[in-house]
Amino acid sequence: MTSIDWASLRQTADDATKPVPEGEYDLVVNKAEATRASSGSPMIKMQLRVVGGPSDKKTIFHNITLTADNAFALAMFFRAMDAFGLNSTWFEQNNPSLEQIAAGLVERPVHATIGIRQFQGSDRNEIKQLSTSLTGGVGVPLAVTTTNGPGVPSVPTPGSTSPATPTTPMVPSIPQPSIPQPNVSTGAGVPTPPGLPI
Repeated sequence: MTSIDWASLRQTADDATKPVPEGEYDLVVNKAEATRASSGSPMIKMQLRVVGGPSDKKTIFHNITLTADNAFALAMFFRAMDAFGLNSTWFEQNNPSLEQIAAGLVERPVHATIGIRQFQGSDRNEIKQLSTSLTGGVGVPLAVTTTNGPGVPSVPTPGSTSPATPTTPMVPSIPQPSIPQPNVSTGAGVPTPPGLPI
């Protein structure tokens, strides 16, 4: 009988369940399944894989719940969908079931801020924020989506090796008017700001 290297197997198991360090990560959806939360609300269970860096190919789990009777929770649901490229145009064109949404998420890229929390006495990763870019979209608000034209999400097709090129609209900086400083004199009278008629 072949001997089993239990130490190696234990190390492999420990590495698989060890959370990635807190920080910013590019992810791609491996699997997505339509199911129900313990509350009975429709939910999508997702497995995502880290793309690049020391934690490459590590698995991150994330659930997105659809709570129709809570406006704030609905906003969070649609912001998450926007981050994956399933924007309002996609929903209008497809009128999808929850199963179709789950299928539409597979192989979609996303950028995430990942933290660590305690769950049943162990450290587990949690996604704190999602944004739209696989190519360095750190800080992009959840509500912003990138497109390649009306309703066409800027994401690579399944099997593609080239990442999406974000076209997030930039908000131009608005120049602030300069406020003239008064000339302070030691003489009598009230100083007059330069550039103003006397």
